[in-house]
Amino acid sequence: MGGVFQIDREIFNHAIWEDVVKFRIFFYILGQAVFAEEGVTVAGIKLERGQYLRSLRNLQDDLSYKEGRGNAVKTYPLTTIQNKIKSLVKEGQIKVKSTESGTLFTVVNYALYQGFERFENGKSNSYRTAIEQLSNNNKNVNKDNNKDMSNQHADLFLSWWNLYDKKTGKAKCETKFAKLVKKYGYEQIEKGTKNYLQYMQRNNVAKQYQKNPLTFLNGEHFNDEYETGSQVAATSQVSNYQKFDFDISRGED
Repeated sequence: MGGVFQIDREIFNHAIWEDVVKFRIFFYILGQAVFAEEGVTVAGIKLERGQYLRSLRNLQDDLSYKEGRGNAVKTYPLTTIQNKIKSLVKEGQIKVKSTESGTLFTVVNYALYQGFERFENGKSNSYRTAIEQLSNNNKNVNKDNNKDMSNQHADLFLSWWNLYDKKTGKAKCETKFAKLVKKYGYEQIEKGTKNYLQYMQRNNVAKQYQKNPLTFLNGEHFNDEYETGSQVAATSQVSNYQKFDFDISRGED
């Protein structure tokens, strides 16, 4: 999609600026939304000004980014994108509607972001008032979101606590877990925990030598690399080949 679009500098004073993923989603939808007053037709659907049609899977690819020295391509988990979109809807930033061709996004008050007329004839004050009202609404929503997030973290912690089969220091673990899940996301913690527990089981490590849950979390050992079942099988196969070669060489002596 060619052309240009406008964005007011007030966006940098908005709470959305502090949430990188949410900001990228909103900014991308705003930038891709239909600008023409008469709208356009896409996939047989009439899109009005300020609307954008996109599947969540394609949106996930659109938001991919590169990270690290190797410029590895990363994508946000689909659940993360869905949660951020729900938050934007709850805050009154966008509206969504499911269609057979994807999700129809509507930028609320799209005209406030576009059109130079708001800077003429003293109208910039009314625009600023609208932004301030939106920010005040966002503060109230954030309070509710904090409660929802706290409940969500509690549920996720219980899922992880039930997964980690060594129970000690639950209260401290929950406090640490709440910080880590914000940083890494639950999927990464869960996957790394499962890898560790499977590694312990494959190597028949006694339960007494399993890391205490708080030690596991403090050391962020869910980010450690553990041999998978396929790697263990491959190592065993190589070892057998080496033993076989050694036996043959001894037979030739």
